[in-house]
Amino acid sequence: GACGSSTLACNLAYHALQAGTARILLADLDPLTGTIPFLLKLKSSYSFVDALTRHHSMDEDIWRGLVANWHGIEVLLSPEQPAHGIDLQSEASALLQFAAMTYDLVITD
Repeated sequence: GACGSSTLACNLAYHALQAGTARILLADLDPLTGTIPFLLKLKSSYSFVDALTRHHSMDEDIWRGLVANWHGIEVLLSPEQPAHGIDLQSEASALLQFAAMTYDLVITD
């Protein structure tokens, strides 16, 4: 933490959009102290934790309800309250596979 990776991820997504990348996902996968929602001033009722719990039945309609839009970049937010006990290494692979098939560029933080 506190090394600037969230700032770098946000700037990378923005510059990729400016360079013409069509579909971009910026995903804040920090279950405890995610800062991308704060940096981009985004709020959502859903976070990547909701996406993890629905990954078995994920489709485009469910996904659209889980992501927020920021200037043409789709953002999968971290939870507002810390979410303890999440094993990202084993649970996030299906989520990231879905994202890789859906987007031209996926940036994770």
